[in-house]
Amino acid sequence: MLSLIFLGARLLGIVNTRYDWVIFSLLYIGDATMLRLLYSLLTRKKEPRQGPPPPPPSAQAKKIVKQKGLVYWIGLILITASIVGLFGIFWFTTVIYHNLQPDFLKGLVPVIVACFAFLLLGSHMVSSGITEEEK
Repeated sequence: MLSLIFLGARLLGIVNTRYDWVIFSLLYIGDATMLRLLYSLLTRKKEPRQGPPPPPPSAQAKKIVKQKGLVYWIGLILITASIVGLFGIFWFTTVIYHNLQPDFLKGLVPVIVACFAFLLLGSHMVSSGITEEEK
């Protein structure tokens, strides 16, 4: 759907960049993936559970519960903010200002490095923010 909208905007002259074929192919791949996922969700049939019945709960068996703490959620926010920042830089440099001088890109280096640093920091926070407790 997005690829058709982009193609229509390209034919009308609304969008005009050097990277039209890259943008169109990425949107087309995304549309095909989304349609495949939607089709598999709509046509999925629940099959009866097969195999041995579950063992009865015993007094000694303990259940491990994973809890997501504040560190997990802050890490997730850092990851999403860095991904949005990197996408914004990519979008502005390839689509909006596609005829840039290299001097403009030199000013973006600290922002790009900070986005990658926050991406690594956020992924570490997400992995260390999950605690396991026994019940």
